[in-house]
Amino acid sequence: MDLYGPGMTALRAHSTKLAGAAHNVANLSTPGFKAQRVHMVEVPGGGVTVTISRDLSPGPPLREQDESRSKSGGIREGSNVDLAREMVDLITSQRGYQANARAVKTLAEIKGQVLDIIG
Repeated sequence: MDLYGPGMTALRAHSTKLAGAAHNVANLSTPGFKAQRVHMVEVPGGGVTVTISRDLSPGPPLREQDESRSKSGGIREGSNVDLAREMVDLITSQRGYQANARAVKTLAEIKGQVLDIIG
């Protein structure tokens, strides 16, 4: 029985979610950028799987700096990243990572104590 498995998969999942949110924030000002969405799903028996998708919703319209050279009439699509959503994702993923790290650490401590008792 792998006691560490569920906690370790959760750590990897939260790490992936943190990386996705950081990637989105880094591309906040990139015209036409489509945000990544990280989805975590609980696995029966413990653990988490992660899938990554693109948010295909359109970004806000932006005016071109030099409208005379634009093929789209001076308008282009901005990034569809919502900074408030990304900050919430960063905070919740950070807390989830911390909680699972503490759970794995506690399991290791208990395992050590049991081994000390058994001798």
